[in-house]
Order: sequence, then C-alpha cells, then structure tokens
Amino acid sequence: MTSVEQAKQFAEENFPHGPEKLAEKMGIEVRKSVLVGCDGWVLSGPDGIVIRLNSKSPVQRRRFTRAHELGHLLLNVPTVVGESIYDVLKSNDREERDVNLVAGELLIPESIVRRLLPLTPVVASQLTKLAKHAKVSELAAAIRVVHLAGEIGLENAAVVYFKGDVYQLNFSKTLKIEEEWATHLFKEAKRTKPNPIRLPSGNNDDSVTVASIIENPRLSFSTLFVQSLSCEAGSKSTPEEVRRRLETFLFSGDAHFRNQMQGVLGYFRPKCENMTLNDAVSEFFTTKIHRSQGEQLKRLLSVQGRKYVRMRLSEWCET
Repeated sequence: MTSVEQAKQFAEENFPHGPEKLAEKMGIEVRKSVLVGCDGWVLSGPDGIVIRLNSKSPVQRRRFTRAHELGHLLLNVPTVVGESIYDVLKSNDREERDVNLVAGELLIPESIVRRLLPLTPVVASQLTKLAKHAKVSELAAAIRVVHLAGEIGLENAAVVYFKGDVYQLNFSKTLKIEEEWATHLFKEAKRTKPNPIRLPSGNNDDSVTVASIIENPRLSFSTLFVQSLSCEAGSKSTPEEVRRRLETFLFSGDAHFRNQMQGVLGYFRPKCENMTLNDAVSEFFTTKIHRSQGEQLKRLLSVQGRKYVRMRLSEWCET
C-alpha cells in the first residue's frame, strides 16, 4: 500500500494532476454517476477499489472529492457514504480533518504554495491565481493556505464561506471567528474590494486582521480569507495594491495610453522570458518607448513609471 509520504511526493512530481495520476498508480477505478445529496465515496469490493464521484458536481469539486477519498484510503479511515463537501469541511471529527489535510497536500503541494505566495499578507487575487494554477476552487486553495499558515508567515488564518450574504461555515486550525465578526468583515471586505480590509485584531496585542473576498456572483457564493498578522506585516501593501497605485499615476484616466502600454508589454513578453530582469528593463526603455511622447513619456520615465515597467517585466523574466 502506498504511504502518505510516498503519495505526497508522487503528487508533487505530477502536479497539477497528482490525485488523478495517483488513483491510476494505485489501480483505483474512478466512476462518475449522478448522486443525490452527496459528492462521492470510496468502497472496496471483490473487483478492487472504486471511487464514485457525482457527475453533476463541477470539475473542481470532483477533484477535491477524489483527493478526499484517496485520503481516506491512505490513512485507512473508513469513508462516510452520503457526505457532501460542506459536510466534510464543517466536520469537527479529527480523522475527517486529517483526511482533508491529506487531500489538500495531494492537490496543492507545499512547494507550490510557497512559490506562488512568497509574501504576506495573502489576498484574494493571489488565492485565485493559486486556484487556477492547481485546478481547484478558490475555497480549496484558501483552505490549503490555512493549513500552511504558520509555515508561510501568517500568525493565524481562517476561511469563511458565505452563500449570498449569509454565513455558512468557518474553517481554521486555530483562529476562532464568531459569526457576527465574520459577517462584519465580509461587509467591509465587499466595500473595499479589490483591496483587502485591515482592522485592529482587538486582542490587546500588536496585530492586525487582514481580510479579502473572492466573489462568485454566478454561483451566489463568496470566500472570505482572514488572517492575523503583526502590524508591520499586515500594513504592507500587496503587489496588487502597489500596481494599482502605479497604474493610477501612470495612466491617470488615459485609456488610450493604458491600452497602448498593455499592447507593447504583451508584444515584448516573449522576448523578455529568456532575459534577466535588469537586461529586460534596459532593453524595454531602449527600444519600446518611442511611441510615447509629451506627458505620457514624462510619466513613463519617472521613478513610478520605471517601477511599474520593472514590476510587470518581473512576472516573465528568468530572474
């Protein structure tokens, strides 16, 4: 039988398809069919092990269910037939929480989280990027980050799930958030979106609560990510906030200049992917600014303009 550590290493080597490849490696048959009131289960029989997934569930949800059922097998914890993903997340059962932890490790290895979330605070746009990279839901990505809170520099973290504006569940290892406080944070985060909300933690210590929201209007639910940080760490601007401030300065309501710059950067991207950041910045300002003039050129050559170009190119350069 494959051990948990072997499974985690295999999933990392096969990211982002770890759970699918692992099921194949373990000789597990995965079947999809319409299930009522649950997302899936795993059963062993004379013909081997079968994981059953609800074919009506979204793909991301089926991936979590598959990983969750693999966790049951790896930890030798009996599955509960009839569970939904929300039953699983709300469970206070220690074994069920251990299964969820393994599922998260199979879907999003720690190395991936560290690479995509190198800085704190963690905000919604970063969670969305992590979710897309790992082919999971934002909720699953946020829960994985909660599990790794201490390892990535967060004092505490929690995920609060809302349907419409109604509180549904709160997931955390150590951060207790009362429904009333969670609802207040949710309303404030909606008001400040896309920027996170920062509020004193109120714990008589030098800490700040930072919360940001991922809304899914089409599906009528939202994921609120809440973290506790030192005042110094919590007050730092996120890269997204810095970029928005630089864009406000650089384009100042000039939609034509904004669109022109996006086109120039997009055209330059393939070339700079094989360059160091310093070389790419030098090449850009040597060859790509001739289309700007007057006030636009002045802003582009300013400290803020150069910082913006460097920030954008850093997304694609080797170093």
